[in-house]
Amino acid sequence: MGTLVALEVAGRLGARVEVRSVGGDLTREIEDWQGRPLLVLIDAMHSGAPPGTVRRFDANAACLPDLGEPATSTHGLGLGPVLELARLLGYLPARLVVVAIEGRRFTVGTLPSPEVLSAVGAAVALVESEVEGAFIFTPPAR
Repeated sequence: MGTLVALEVAGRLGARVEVRSVGGDLTREIEDWQGRPLLVLIDAMHSGAPPGTVRRFDANAACLPDLGEPATSTHGLGLGPVLELARLLGYLPARLVVVAIEGRRFTVGTLPSPEVLSAVGAAVALVESEVEGAFIFTPPAR
């Protein structure tokens, strides 16, 4: 699911953003987060909301709420523990936003449900608004 959103964002924003699809252990990535002005993480959640629900979390402001993920996931550690590890080590970027889509099926290799697929556009729009808000435009001097 995150990969679908990331591919769409990369297609729309091109060279203005760096897009990575991380299917493994997120702890290998956290050191690279330090010093970045903005990082948007896209993931699935299992919180009990209807499948396809899209939520945004400001991970700099507070700990991530319980997204219904196990302590371990396809990423190794779950997203919440990884973010807390990054916070403790001082690796959080200036702004860290999590965009999550409520899933229906969580078996590895299972295709996303129709509800999740229909939510990809809303998740992409959220990511785009975060990125657009991060840019400061200064008109050229005349």
